[in-house]
Amino acid sequence: MIRKIFFSGLMAVTLCTQGLGQNFLKVSTDNYMQTIDLDTNQILEIRLPWEPSTGYSWYQTAPAGNNYVEQTGESKFEPIPSSGKVVQAGYQVIQFKGSSTGSCDLNFEYRRIWEKNIPASDNFKITIHSKGKYKGNYIPPVAINKSATVQPSVYNTSTLSSLPSTFSWQPQCSPVKDQSHCGCCWAEAAVSSFEAIINMIDSKMTDQSVQWIINCINDTSNYKGCNGGTCPFDFMKKHGVVYESDLPFADANYDTTYALWGIGHCGTYPHHESIENWRYLGGHNNYGQSPVDSIKTALYYNGPLWNCFYENHVFQSYKPGTIFMQDLLGPDTSTTHCVAIVGWKDTTLSNGSSGYWICKNSWSSGFGNDGYFNIAYGVSLIGCWPACIYYHGDFPNCNTTLSSPSTTGTYLDKCNIFLKPGFQSNGSFQAKVVP
Repeated sequence: MIRKIFFSGLMAVTLCTQGLGQNFLKVSTDNYMQTIDLDTNQILEIRLPWEPSTGYSWYQTAPAGNNYVEQTGESKFEPIPSSGKVVQAGYQVIQFKGSSTGSCDLNFEYRRIWEKNIPASDNFKITIHSKGKYKGNYIPPVAINKSATVQPSVYNTSTLSSLPSTFSWQPQCSPVKDQSHCGCCWAEAAVSSFEAIINMIDSKMTDQSVQWIINCINDTSNYKGCNGGTCPFDFMKKHGVVYESDLPFADANYDTTYALWGIGHCGTYPHHESIENWRYLGGHNNYGQSPVDSIKTALYYNGPLWNCFYENHVFQSYKPGTIFMQDLLGPDTSTTHCVAIVGWKDTTLSNGSSGYWICKNSWSSGFGNDGYFNIAYGVSLIGCWPACIYYHGDFPNCNTTLSSPSTTGTYLDKCNIFLKPGFQSNGSFQAKVVP
């Protein structure tokens, strides 16, 4: 069994009773290659370590003639409890029930589904002896209906007539990176945004070290390196960035070349550009999503935005040239992946949405549209906790300013007014559009 995932498995076989006397037989990576007896009143629950932010998932490789057990419900993500992180590691939970008496193997591979010719990075196998057809009354939980539970944003917005119906910063963006097995999308999305904005302002394409951010942030309550984190703009504001040529990506919580073991251990490297200021957009609903028009305004006048959303094995099957419109939602409404929003297109979609975002991913250029993807406004928590950067100087699209910005009330921030040095706003930056 290849051990490429960055956290350990659970305990051995566990029998757990939940609800109305329902028995769950829980197995983990500790049960690799073991034989498990499944009674007719039990649900088999396989719990495998999962980093959905990497694009990897567990997929069953079904041998011919296996009709002794069957999967019940969709596999689900169960995050490891944490505080502060918007992206985190967890477990992929896959449930089976007996369908007839007999023994069979269950085989799983940990892979990126679009990488057809690349060997799986991990595998898991157990033998199940089913004692017969399941006789219980277990029904897999139904996904949360987000539309029935979403609460309005803090404020409503109206679109500026000057904003185009289609817009993208993609030509200004740096080449797509690959985070590989490391759950560091929170750092990848930040670097993607900053690299593009430097190119827009300075006409300079930089290649910033994600590994340096992973290694050097020592706030272990909010940042877990390859096991998740949140927006690192504060760190990039204080320390600037290091280039990839000085500290290359190691696909781990340490850098083997420079022997920097563990999160919070940082060597000495040349520091380059730094963020002057940044803000979360604010105005979000109870799920953390900011209004579409606020995101458009901040994107157009401030550059690519750091943000997070919920994705799993369903999203990972995204087809090039399509628009992802499924409204996925995890059991605890958490986000699982961070990307940079770089553009949008207004158009009526079959799911009722009025358009889609163009996003830069960090799963290599082999994913989606050469490393990018399109996702409908609002679905799967896209637009959660969006954050924008002020670097220096005047942004290319910025040609209007407010004469007397105030620390109270809500104003149109078309030109980084709330981000420029010398102006202190109360709380999050609010990109409210005022007609």
